[in-house]
Amino acid sequence: MTTHEPPQQDRFFEPVFVARQPILDREARVFGYELLFRLAAADATAQMSDAGTATAKVIVDGFPLALETMVEPKKMFINFPADLLLKQAPLALPQDLCVVEILEDVPPTKEVLAACRSIKNAGYLLAVDDFVGQPELAPFLDMADIVKVDVLGMSPERMAQVAKPLLAREVALLAEKVEDAAGHEAALALGFRYFQGVYFSRPEV
Repeated sequence: MTTHEPPQQDRFFEPVFVARQPILDREARVFGYELLFRLAAADATAQMSDAGTATAKVIVDGFPLALETMVEPKKMFINFPADLLLKQAPLALPQDLCVVEILEDVPPTKEVLAACRSIKNAGYLLAVDDFVGQPELAPFLDMADIVKVDVLGMSPERMAQVAKPLLAREVALLAEKVEDAAGHEAALALGFRYFQGVYFSRPEV
């Protein structure tokens, strides 16, 4: 007797590209990587209008993909918009590896702050992204473990104005968008603990 199996449904596999950019410590050792979603391997920047969709892609596909490429697991910084913070999405990732980046446009509402506090209490590190002194981000600074200061185009004097109040909080400072040796040296002198930018490495897809 000959049996006929029903035809297999065509499957569509969407390629996923994740860029990673190293984050170095003061001794130029790799502390971790920021994971960035890309629509194509050649993309230099993210091309995704929906931040939640981009982060979900990184969580579902990009995180394990990036982990497989590492000889030794490192901290992985991932941007989380407000809706995914409210949904407690970071809890889907290992707390010893995931650093939760709070985007600069996340509103510090009571609900968002409560969600962030719950995530922190679960053992995750919280990082405030793209900080340049915005007063509206102050509620996040109170619970942040790391503050990423956008030093692109900053003079050493302006960098000091932004950094000194944060250092008084005993929070770890990360200089991001470091483009040259002068910016790196200025941040080192001020006491920044971590460094990220094209001066060290461009994001690798």
